[in-house]
Amino acid sequence: MDRFHKETLKEVHSAKYLTSWHYIRFFSLYIYILIIFKFTVLDIAQDRFMRIGLCTAFALLFFRQIFMWRDNRQLLRTYHSLNEQLEDKVNEGIQALSKSEQQYKTLFENHPDAVFSLDMSGNFQSANTSCMEILGYTFEELNGQSFLNYVVEDDQYMARDAIRQAKTGLSQTFEVRACDKEKEFSYLQVTLIPTLVGNKTIGMYGIARDTTELKQKQRQVEHMAFHDALTSLPNRRKFENCLAEALKTATKRETMTAVLFIDLDRFKKVNDRLGHDIGDLLLIEVSKRLQQSLRSKDIVARQGGDEFTVLLTDVFSQQGAALTAERLLELLNEPIYVSGNELKITPSIGIALHPSHGTNVTKLMKNADIAMYRAKASGKNKYIFYSQEMSDVEDEKHFLEGELNQALQNNELVLHYQPQVNMETHEIIGFEALLRWKHPKFGMVSPAEFIPIAEETGLIIPIGEWILRTACQQAIEWHDRGYAHLKVGVNLSPLQFNQSNLVELVSSILEETKLPAHLLDLEITEGVAMKKEEQVIKKLNQLKRLNVQISIDDFGTGYSSLSYLTKYPIHTLKIAREFIKEIQNNPQEEAIISSIIMMAKNLQLTVIAEGVETNEQWSFLSRQQCDQIQGFYISKPVDADKVWDVLLSNRIKLASKNMLSL
Repeated sequence: MDRFHKETLKEVHSAKYLTSWHYIRFFSLYIYILIIFKFTVLDIAQDRFMRIGLCTAFALLFFRQIFMWRDNRQLLRTYHSLNEQLEDKVNEGIQALSKSEQQYKTLFENHPDAVFSLDMSGNFQSANTSCMEILGYTFEELNGQSFLNYVVEDDQYMARDAIRQAKTGLSQTFEVRACDKEKEFSYLQVTLIPTLVGNKTIGMYGIARDTTELKQKQRQVEHMAFHDALTSLPNRRKFENCLAEALKTATKRETMTAVLFIDLDRFKKVNDRLGHDIGDLLLIEVSKRLQQSLRSKDIVARQGGDEFTVLLTDVFSQQGAALTAERLLELLNEPIYVSGNELKITPSIGIALHPSHGTNVTKLMKNADIAMYRAKASGKNKYIFYSQEMSDVEDEKHFLEGELNQALQNNELVLHYQPQVNMETHEIIGFEALLRWKHPKFGMVSPAEFIPIAEETGLIIPIGEWILRTACQQAIEWHDRGYAHLKVGVNLSPLQFNQSNLVELVSSILEETKLPAHLLDLEITEGVAMKKEEQVIKKLNQLKRLNVQISIDDFGTGYSSLSYLTKYPIHTLKIAREFIKEIQNNPQEEAIISSIIMMAKNLQLTVIAEGVETNEQWSFLSRQQCDQIQGFYISKPVDADKVWDVLLSNRIKLASKNMLSL
């Protein structure tokens, strides 16, 4: 750059030198004329015309030279002006070029990506700071070294091919893993751009972006998409993908594949009583036990909630899958200690085998699920292999769904009533209405079979309205026949309670049947009470203004049971039968019952114990001053016609039993 500047200044000084020589050459012509004029005048002094002509010619020549001299001065001034402008432009060009070089150098050095140049052999010729930081070497250490030396061996073939293509003049973009001085890997996205002079490639520039962090985030996103957030096990989507691959392999090898569907018995009770945090820790511990009991090539996944699936590959007999299921049962039956709590859970396991129980993912998963539900329905804590009979039962469920649609219209639904007794007076104070289905072909269908179907299909809404109206009509009949104190309890499902017109419906039925509102006891579960607190409180207050009684059913099994008792306008707590059946078997359960009764009395709430079946349970509850009881100890649920028999005989019967217990 400085050399160009010097040469330009030299040319300007040379131009000034030529201008001085121009003046000498201009005036030399007049000197020659004067000399000629002198000698001519002397020779023709006597010739008058000659002298006039010569003088005239000399005068014309003189004027011509004056004009030429003036033009030359103008040209000279223009020349000087142009030279000065040229010098300014040259100086500006030098400054701009210097600035451009500085900007390029700054961009090169401070670029966040690695920028470098390679010769035709792929050796480093230059490298910026980022390049040196990524690779962990100084430029002195990189200079002249091959780019391939810093690429992981498995990726060198890709980099070598890219360099070869760049030599031909084609830009290349590729991804490789680089290894720094500390032997740590970085993922690089590299672009090689050929350096051309004319049509000839003399080297290449490279830009490498460190994508290590991006790769890590991509792996995290992928892990989240295919793994359970709580246990880090594969999720349903990942499991089904693995199962699909396993089925392809099993078909080629002609081996069996087993799918185990696992559900934890009574997990909901543990989760509700001890809280979701304890429930989550329990699921984590279960997932660890499942993994520890399986081979490394087997896969365990969490389907959601308390359901897990296991994929067993290379199974050669049904007995092999059975041995694994037995091992899982044994491990999960051992106590689990979580945050100071000793928890005992049991699994229900359903097993489906490929190819006998299904040849595709959907069929195997469905059949393993069906087998699991059969294990749960037949006593829990066991494993059962799928059979065609189970599908027949599943078909029966769909059949019942269709039949249930007609049951209400065909008057096949009936209500049975279970009495509730005051423990102090031994008098029946009311009945709980319980739904039954008297099918014309199958006889009495268990509520456990059809109520879940009604809830799933939404049929519980019209059925619930029928229950409410029928129960109120029955209660007013008791009232009219001299039992004006008897109340009737009606369970509200979550779907019913969430109806926007529930309050209007209750008010309309009470007005229609003429039943006093205080004789209607609406029972809701803790699950309903704990959701959408503001909306629940608003609806319960509206029901309270109707003077309807509100009970919390199965109290004590829901998480945060105590949080709403002071907020909600409720009248009665019904202690869940799960607690009652443990009386005399579990001191801890007895302590819970005592605490519930004491708390309810402090809050001025009535307490009903459900599921009372023995004299020992009656005696314990009496000592704890429980207000009311309900259960087989008093009477099984009876149809409307037999309520009168219960009303007439029960007080004498209770008095007799009470005398025997003293």
